[in-house]
Amino acid sequence: MAAKVTPLSEMLATRKEALGTEDRFDWPVDDEKSFQVRDPRMASEAWRDELVQLGRDFEDGELLPSEFSRELIEMYLDDQTDEYFAL
Repeated sequence: MAAKVTPLSEMLATRKEALGTEDRFDWPVDDEKSFQVRDPRMASEAWRDELVQLGRDFEDGELLPSEFSRELIEMYLDDQTDEYFAL
């Protein structure tokens, strides 16, 4: 008997119902805290372009490792960034 494969559209609808968005997933930190992290596969083309440019800026020496790390985390967490760094 073959396993039932859930269509992506159903998975995204379930995600949207649970989190209020299709382009994020829940990342539990512990039993009490979780973050909603942007799913790069579901992000806009502009967001993915910005992510690639961030990597290029780092490779070109335009960003220090700490700056790169902060900006990368901001891209994935948006307004949850400060809360993440406060942990």
